[in-house]
Amino acid sequence: MKKFIILVSLLIINLFSFGQSYYKATMTEMYTYNRNSEEWELYQKNSDTKITVVIEDKFISFQAKTPSMYRIFEGTKEPIKTKSLTGYRYQAKDLKEEKLVKIDVVVSEETKLVIVSIINFDEGYNFRFYLTEIID
Repeated sequence: MKKFIILVSLLIINLFSFGQSYYKATMTEMYTYNRNSEEWELYQKNSDTKITVVIEDKFISFQAKTPSMYRIFEGTKEPIKTKSLTGYRYQAKDLKEEKLVKIDVVVSEETKLVIVSIINFDEGYNFRFYLTEIID
């Protein structure tokens, strides 16, 4: 539990600190938005990944087969508190696709995992990265 609290604290603090922190995402999910039912539906799940997530002052990058990088806009931090999630939402820009997205950094009350979601409401997708460890 102590390691979990340290992970959550470091993740959220590092979004606005100077320097870099490295994490490992061991599971990913992709959801698509069904406009008819107005719900997110699981499209793909990968429970055996080893994606390095780098969190910097104003950037988050994912070192996967197709690397991606997002610039977080200052002053866009919004709290998220639901029955099952606690954290923050940020506005950001996908630097590869040149599109605006939302980035959620939350903790699941049920699983105690840190989840980073990249959400594009216009195109109807949500990529979720489940972070489980800090890389030194």
